[in-house]
Amino acid sequence: MSIERGRELRAEIETALVSAAIDDVEVTLDPSELESLVNGSNVLLITPPDMEFPTYNATKGEWELQLIITDREVVPAWESASRIIDALKDPLNLEKARATPFAISSNGVPYPGYTLTFNEIF
Repeated sequence: MSIERGRELRAEIETALVSAAIDDVEVTLDPSELESLVNGSNVLLITPPDMEFPTYNATKGEWELQLIITDREVVPAWESASRIIDALKDPLNLEKARATPFAISSNGVPYPGYTLTFNEIF
């Protein structure tokens, strides 16, 4: 599972967000960009997948995406998260969205967020 698949996934996510008229989400593969990106935008961080090898010629990738909502007010954050998850659940075939606060730094106040998961076989 190469970084190229991560880049393809980023493009697929960006297309799904544009199709849903969502323009307040930055999509990144690089966690070092988070601090600068959360200033004004929600962020979706694509992390490297966990991999399993169910057969000699197949790879199963389990992807986790970290959705970080920059509005710390509960109701607006929940509304934003719902809108973004709804836009991504079908194109990515999401299996789970788990409420997960996300702190950018070890001493930072966590942002509301979700961990989104789905699997792919290659």
